[in-house]
Amino acid sequence: MNLGLAYWKMGDRDSAGITFSGALEADPESVDALRGLAALAIEREDFEAALDCQAKLIDRGERSPELFYNTGLILQKGGQMDDAIRLYREALSERPDFPEALLNLGHALKSQGHTEEARLYWSQALAAKPELAEGYFDASTAAAQ
Repeated sequence: MNLGLAYWKMGDRDSAGITFSGALEADPESVDALRGLAALAIEREDFEAALDCQAKLIDRGERSPELFYNTGLILQKGGQMDDAIRLYREALSERPDFPEALLNLGHALKSQGHTEEARLYWSQALAAKPELAEGYFDASTAAAQ
């Protein structure tokens, strides 16, 4: 695993992927190898592979707000809003003040027509991390000019 991480830090993603895959073949239960493969897949925008790795991590009992959040993001990008919402809620059950999870839960709820509930989550996200509004404010200001 350390070799895979070293390759990754050096920018050699292919060798990192080969190393993580080899570690997973040697130990199919290796959580670290799955984490490494998932992170590489996300970085490469191979969301199907990332989702597969992250689903395996969740199935193995891994529980972290970041895992739930990242998996929710992939599902949301794929239009699977019910599952994304469920995972954002899981992330928030582990870390109630997770601003990005609050924000994206709001977006997912809004897409399903739950505007008032979405506003509550957006407000909580902005209270926890006000700088999340910067991109929205800049975009709306530019559009108004």
